[in-house]
Parts: sequence; C-alpha cells; structure tokens
Amino acid sequence: MIGDARRRSWRLIPAAASRSARVRRTSTAPAVEALEGRQLLSTSTGFSYVHNIHTSTGINHIIQTPIGIFSLQVTGPGVLEARPAGHEAINLNVLGTTTNSSLSITQVQPRFHVVNSLLMIQNLTIKSGQIGNIQASAAELDGPMTLPMTPLTTPINTLQFGALGPNAQINVNGNLGSMSVQNDVTLGPSGHVVIGGNLNSLTVAGNLLVNPGSGGIVVGGNLNGLTVNGFFQGQGTSAIDLSVGLDLTNFTVLGGGSNLGGVRSANIAVGKDIGGLDIQHGIFNSLITAGVLIDGSPQNSSSGGNIGPDGFNAIFDSEILAGAQINNLTINGSVTSDYVTNPKP
Repeated sequence: MIGDARRRSWRLIPAAASRSARVRRTSTAPAVEALEGRQLLSTSTGFSYVHNIHTSTGINHIIQTPIGIFSLQVTGPGVLEARPAGHEAINLNVLGTTTNSSLSITQVQPRFHVVNSLLMIQNLTIKSGQIGNIQASAAELDGPMTLPMTPLTTPINTLQFGALGPNAQINVNGNLGSMSVQNDVTLGPSGHVVIGGNLNSLTVAGNLLVNPGSGGIVVGGNLNGLTVNGFFQGQGTSAIDLSVGLDLTNFTVLGGGSNLGGVRSANIAVGKDIGGLDIQHGIFNSLITAGVLIDGSPQNSSSGGNIGPDGFNAIFDSEILAGAQINNLTINGSVTSDYVTNPKP
C-alpha cells in the first residue's frame, strides 16, 4: 500500500507546473535581427509582421515570409493590412486611398540558400476604388485586383508587377498611364486584363501567354504602345487574345522560338488602325485584323515596319487583314502556308 501510494504521488504534477513546462518546451526564443541599421525583434513562423516602421510618409510594413523579407508601404492617404493566404501567398487589403496614394512592394532581404522568387498576392483589394500608383515589381499577382465599393473611373498612373499568374484579374474602368510586368504574363482560364479607357503603354519583360479559356487582354480605347521582350502566344482558337477598341500603336515583339515565331497562335483584333509593327521573329498560325488601316511604318520615333524571320519564314499559316489598306510593311523572310496539305478547321 505504501508503495502504491508513493507511485501514485510520484505521478501527481500540479497543473500550473505542467502548463509552465509545456510552455517552456514549445515556446520559440525571439532573436534580434538587423535590418538597414535598425534592430528588429522577430521570430520565423512562415508569415509574420517583423516590424512596423513609422516614416514621414506613412507606416512601412516589414513582413517576413518563407522566401525572404518584404516591405509594403502606402504613401499618401491610406493604410494596408496583409494576411496569410496559404501556400506562401498573402491577401492584401488597401483602405482609404485616393488618386494621390501609391502602394509599393519591395524585397528587403531574400532568404539565404533559397532561390529568389516573387511574393505571391492571392487577392489585392482596393477598398476605396481609387489609387494613383501600384509599384509591386517584387510581387506576382495570382488572383483578382478588386475595387469593390465604387467603379474605378479615375485615372491610374502606373501599374507594375513582377509577374501575372494564371488567375490574375485586373479591371480598370478608366484610363491607365502605363502597365509593366517584369517577368512573364501567364493568363489562365480565370485570368484577364481589362482596361475600359486608354492605355498609354504595356510592357512585358518576359513572355506574354494567353492560355485557353482566358479572357485575354482588352483595351476599350487606344493602346499606344505594346512591347513584349519575349514571345506572344495566344489560345490558338477563335477567341480573341488581344482586343483594342480604337488604335494600336507601336506593336513590338522582340522574342521568338525555333520555328515557332514571335507571335504564335494569336488572335488580335483592333477596331480602327494598327500603326507601327516590329515583329522580329515572325507571325505564325495567327490572325491580325484592323478595322481600317495597317501601317507598319515607325510611329513616334520607334522602330517599325518589320516582320522578321524565324528560320526561313516570316509569316506562316497566318492572316493579316485590314478594312481599307495595308501599307509600309517589310517582310524579311518567306510567306508560307500549308493550308492546302494541312487544312485548318
């Protein structure tokens, strides 16, 4: 009996002591981290706010993710909040912004021994429906950029992203000054870019891919400059990959692939004129239409009037159509069709 009592009393541990032991076993000791000369107290939990730094222009949110440390800041009116969205992505809400507000996302420090990559944004919500600039070259948008309260009819000066993923959705009801993507645009079945007014320039530093089922790129007014440093690949169907309501000026595609062309399997429809063409590696399996005129000559001091070859062919199994005239095109290769031996549906 005495032995049994001793065994039972040996097992009795006060609840407070047990809880304290568990806390000691599971807690993570914070570490002091240096960032640009400032001391930050942080722990690595996958996604966490490392520090909020008050500056003369607002609060600079420093967040730590599995791929590194990023700075998110709104200058001008407005605040932001970021929450984890799973799979190393974030949801970002921006509140109280106006046309004088700018959102910037930059990488402060990559994670060591990990391939550098972009911060994934699953949802970007502009609550006020207004913003002047988004400069997010360190981020990939892979979900909707929504403006839920009011339609965005005020102009946006700049939209800049590191990449657009398959689910990226951008809707602007008004004009957009410039839009640039530092890597690839890869629009999937739920992805699209829709600009209701004019777009002064669209620059893609990588490839532009519009995959089957995508809504493509739609500009309601004029698109005054489209430059793709890689190749432009469409869906290869009757669906329109690039639609411009009025004029498309300075259409430039610099990249290509072996016997694939720079513009491939694309359907491009322009309501009025196309002015200035520089497709350096050919047009393959594509349809380009203009309601009135196609004039390949340079516009606004740009290069133009050139369709270069990819291999021997500059134009292969493609149609270039205009309602009135086609002028000033230099085709630096063969114009070839195999429709007779390989008819298309």
